[in-house]
Amino acid sequence: MVIRVNFKINDKMKENIVTFAISGIAIVAFYFFIKEFQTVTKIITKIIAVSMPFIIGFCLTFVLTPVQKCVENKILSKINISQKRKRLISVVCSMLTLALVITLFLWLLLPQLYFSMVALGKTIVDYVTNAETNLAWLYEKLPELSPIINNLFQTSEDYVLSTTYIPIAINYSYAIISNIFNILISLIITVYMLYDRERFISQIKRVTYALFSKKSADFLCKVTNLTSRMFNQFIFGKALDSFIIGIVCLICTSLLRLPYAPLFSFIIGITNMIPVFGPFIGAIPCALILLIIDYFKAFEFVIFIIILQQIDGNIIGPRILGDSLGFPSLWVMFAIIVGGGCFGIVGMFVGVPIFSVIYLLIKEKVAKVLKEKSLEI
Repeated sequence: MVIRVNFKINDKMKENIVTFAISGIAIVAFYFFIKEFQTVTKIITKIIAVSMPFIIGFCLTFVLTPVQKCVENKILSKINISQKRKRLISVVCSMLTLALVITLFLWLLLPQLYFSMVALGKTIVDYVTNAETNLAWLYEKLPELSPIINNLFQTSEDYVLSTTYIPIAINYSYAIISNIFNILISLIITVYMLYDRERFISQIKRVTYALFSKKSADFLCKVTNLTSRMFNQFIFGKALDSFIIGIVCLICTSLLRLPYAPLFSFIIGITNMIPVFGPFIGAIPCALILLIIDYFKAFEFVIFIIILQQIDGNIIGPRILGDSLGFPSLWVMFAIIVGGGCFGIVGMFVGVPIFSVIYLLIKEKVAKVLKEKSLEI
């Protein structure tokens, strides 16, 4: 006698099974991530290092796509040539724009940086003498600090004497050659991605919709578009903000007659790309150099950076970036700290737009659930 059991899995049960399976996998993955955090970080860092040419190429494509679209869809729109030629001309114009911006940047900045570094090198002996005088004053006024200072200098001297510089030089040479090679490969990848941008996007969408359900694929496309918009607003807005801060810093430090104004302004402008902490990170080495030269100049510079950061945070930054990221200040600091702790300077930079995407998705989901429950909080 055969007993047949008719057991059918309805759609609701399928959804529950998938939900429990995904939840279980997420819990296991989270446990592994917490337990083996350093190992996971090393693996991710290694993957990023190997994929760096593609990452740079993707970033350059992201930055140059507006230029390409402008040339192709506006400038060349009324010219009677084939679409392939329009695309080729737009790609060439985009790469020439990149080369022009880099050349102009180096042409304007490198001479000033060079003269500042040469002047710093020529006067380094005087600065060392000045530092020795200041240390002698510390020995006299605060004798209890003498053991600490002596230990610090002894440790530094032992490190210098024990360091073998040939392997360091070889490592730096290898890193420079490797970076140049990565940049060349990245430029080639950028050209390919700009020329066949639609095809790459179409291939990614086809794979996405083939691997996932339509609902999940729509969600992934939505996240991708949101991420692209956030990075676009953040990168271009922050770059313009940093450029303005660098110019303002150059003008004000020149008016204050601080030495090495171009060098300090360049450092402040670059580090300003990091939200909140950027100007202070850049100000530390500059203030240390000024501290060796003149205490009062260092004090002036620190006060100026504090004022500049307040102006940028309350006036210039909001005017340029506005509230487009929709990200509270507390979570901005959280994103910077977590991103910097995991991936260093790069993590501090990309942490804000990435966390802003996560924040907006969670905010949207919470609002949807509260609306379904008819709750107003």
